[in-house]
Amino acid sequence: MKLNLGCGSDYKEGWINVDNDESVKPDVIFDITSIYSGKKLPYTDRTFRHIVIFDVLEHFQEPLPILREAFRLCQIGGIIEIKVPLGSWTWDNLDHKRLFTYNSFDLMNFDYLHNHEKKVDIIYKKKYTLPSRNLLYKLFRILFNKTNLHIVYRRIIR
Repeated sequence: MKLNLGCGSDYKEGWINVDNDESVKPDVIFDITSIYSGKKLPYTDRTFRHIVIFDVLEHFQEPLPILREAFRLCQIGGIIEIKVPLGSWTWDNLDHKRLFTYNSFDLMNFDYLHNHEKKVDIIYKKKYTLPSRNLLYKLFRILFNKTNLHIVYRRIIR
């Protein structure tokens, strides 16, 4: 099974799409902020082989509880894929609460910060600009460092 966490308008066929906004017609309505008070998504541990969290984490001051929940739900050998805006252009949206750099996720183990046992491997990490048919718009984004970060982890143990 595959999970699209915080799907918004990016509904993916063949995935379980989760969002708190009923208007986007997700498969499961769940308020991600409830993770901070200890609520869990209604799935057992290691349910999903692929989890995407696209354009979600920048909306939260503290991303670790969300990442830990994704780790809980991910199968061993499974993929957790994240996309976030990169650097200062995060602040172009007033709803964004956290800035990420190219190295923000390098030491992430998705468990506890004091536990240095490696639980995930980074299998892909890349800066990218949003696709555009307009070449001038794409050039503007590149020149003014309006890029995103795409990172893919593979869960390797427990």
